[in-house]
Amino acid sequence: PKSSIFVHSKNFHRGIVGLVATKLCQEFGLPAFVGSLSEEEGVIVGSARMPEGRGLNALDAMGSARDHLDQFGGHAVAAGFELKVDQAAAFGEALDRFFETKNVEAEPRVWLFDAEAELADLSPSFMSWYEHLSPFGAQFAAPVFCIRGVHLKAVRSLKGGHFRLTFAQGVISRIGLWFSPPKGHSALAEGLDENRLVDVLVEPQWNYFNGTKSLQLLVQDLRLS
Repeated sequence: PKSSIFVHSKNFHRGIVGLVATKLCQEFGLPAFVGSLSEEEGVIVGSARMPEGRGLNALDAMGSARDHLDQFGGHAVAAGFELKVDQAAAFGEALDRFFETKNVEAEPRVWLFDAEAELADLSPSFMSWYEHLSPFGAQFAAPVFCIRGVHLKAVRSLKGGHFRLTFAQGVISRIGLWFSPPKGHSALAEGLDENRLVDVLVEPQWNYFNGTKSLQLLVQDLRLS
């Protein structure tokens, strides 16, 4: 069995590779490296996520494979990387060799996040400060916030297996978008119904539509409280 996950695709937008890496890491309990392939540029730009509490370091792993990378950086559990597409196979093999020495075995899903917050904390005024931290990317992963005990006010299914969710805490409500949750996800199996309480992992972002700017939450994962 493989000791790490490395996948890349031209269908992965650079803005969601961190989300996909987090989902794979949580789902399989393995280090996950996910890249967005640009065929025109011949490069893969990606994000790495490590299972929490296992003492694994993404920077050490990529350092061991530096001969195959153009650049990498970030933190021990969340980092970014860039490489030429013709180095992809060798990079994946190098990662497996590194993690084999760490005796990595798949474990149950673990939530990864940078800070806890209340729904009210992720406000337009917060975003006016937060956006000055950007751009997020290969060397600076977007922070992930954990919000516990959120009221699931509305659930709307979208084409492609996505969900538009309305979260509420007290008088505060926010729109969340959850893209392509796994079909066997526990929250879906138990029933993603309105009026449930959930704990949710999100990345706050601005949504621009028809000339209007609004705050939305990109859902990385959730569970029933």
